[in-house]
Amino acid sequence: AAKATAILAKRVNQALESEPCVIRHHLPNLSQARLIDMDQGILIFLCHQTTSPQEVIEHLEPVLHRTIHLEQIELQQLFSIGVASGSLNDLDMTTLYQHAQLAARANWRSNHLWNQYQQDLQLHQHKQLMLVAEMSKAISNNSFHFVIQPKVELASGQIRSGEALLRWQHPTLGMVSPADFIPLAENVGLIYKLTQLVLRSVLSWMKQHTDALQGTTLAINISARDLLQQNFASGLIELCREYGISPRSLVLEITETAVI
Repeated sequence: AAKATAILAKRVNQALESEPCVIRHHLPNLSQARLIDMDQGILIFLCHQTTSPQEVIEHLEPVLHRTIHLEQIELQQLFSIGVASGSLNDLDMTTLYQHAQLAARANWRSNHLWNQYQQDLQLHQHKQLMLVAEMSKAISNNSFHFVIQPKVELASGQIRSGEALLRWQHPTLGMVSPADFIPLAENVGLIYKLTQLVLRSVLSWMKQHTDALQGTTLAINISARDLLQQNFASGLIELCREYGISPRSLVLEITETAVI
């Protein structure tokens, strides 16, 4: 990843040479560059006052999309561009950098090439951080519950299967939508703990209703990130043994966010 970023940085720096508004930086080796490599795959450049950054960014688009050839491997870099602007008399460089980062993060799920920082992004990030803290507490306190959506066979009217849907009723926030907390759990690394909580809750319920569930299956949503856990499959089989439930009774469905 570091080598690919270095190649990309070189290409972007060369492309910026033809942009007069981009500021040159003096490097320790006495050379000059228009790009700052912040490590961790973050590249930054600064511009003098410009009416719109769109022309500069559109100039970079073919460079960013170009395939990188590295040790007989072809790589296509994923990127998100955030733009922050302001007077350096009013803002310090750290604040400007943070604003650009916020704009870039907010742009990951967008179809747009770049995103401009707005003040409400900071408020949104604050709410997201608060939700992460609340979700972590809810996992520890087992505050989540699930409901079951039955699937009925129309010809016979029989319930052959169902789907366990996770719900979070927060004491002050009210009902928090899975569309809000599932992607957040995936992004901050809480999804595996959340999945384990759901699996245990569902298997415990299935154990209590073994007779009524004969011949039916129950689907549980999991994240693609769960599948990246080395022992996920063996751990799930062990859980089924612990609760006395046949693995054939479970259907695992990948969440839509992971697929997209």
